[in-house]
Amino acid sequence: FVDNPNATKRQRREAEVHQLLDKLSPEMITLDPNAVCAVRPDAAEFAAENMRRREELEKERKAQQKEKDDAKTKMKGKKKPTRRWRKKQLNVVDEKKVLRRQEQRRAREAEESKAAVDVPMALRRLV
Repeated sequence: FVDNPNATKRQRREAEVHQLLDKLSPEMITLDPNAVCAVRPDAAEFAAENMRRREELEKERKAQQKEKDDAKTKMKGKKKPTRRWRKKQLNVVDEKKVLRRQEQRRAREAEESKAAVDVPMALRRLV
């Protein structure tokens, strides 16, 4: 036989399979008797079972990934000196901090009272 120079990939693959099958003797080709008389499961049941298995595997994978991510985030940057210093500074009560907070509270109250005079009662919460 002469090979077709214009054959597609699929045609070449099929020709190769035919050549290999021609090499086999017919006595070597047999069918599994258990597979021949077996009944295929219902397609809907088969699909549902596969979906259930996939969902279980996905849940397991997500749980493992979550544990892995939690372990990473817990350890990241815990013992850095600047981080410890900043945490300590958050708890320090300064006179400057107290004064700044009081000024901000006064400014906020002044804005609210100013807005309260200009705006009708129904629209105050929108301002």
